[in-house]
Amino acid sequence: MTTIIIPPDLEQAILEEAERRGVAPEAVAVDSLRRLFATPGRGGELSGDGSLVDFLGPYIGTVSGASEAFSEASGRRFADGLVEEYERGRV
Repeated sequence: MTTIIIPPDLEQAILEEAERRGVAPEAVAVDSLRRLFATPGRGGELSGDGSLVDFLGPYIGTVSGASEAFSEASGRRFADGLVEEYERGRV
């Protein structure tokens, strides 16, 4: 972990953005730094070649042994999951 001293003008901007999003200031700062410096994971950047299935391939799978029908209401579940991730400052 690295400690960064942020000038007052940037601190104020981060605080305002955090309040607007309803997340911690640290989440805003880390998200911004990730967007600038993090390398793309799994498979690199989209080049425009291939299909959506090719891109999502590593993330697609099945669930064995579950009695719950995971395919039902998947859009609502996905939206709920995004809201939860957003509230945690991960999206």
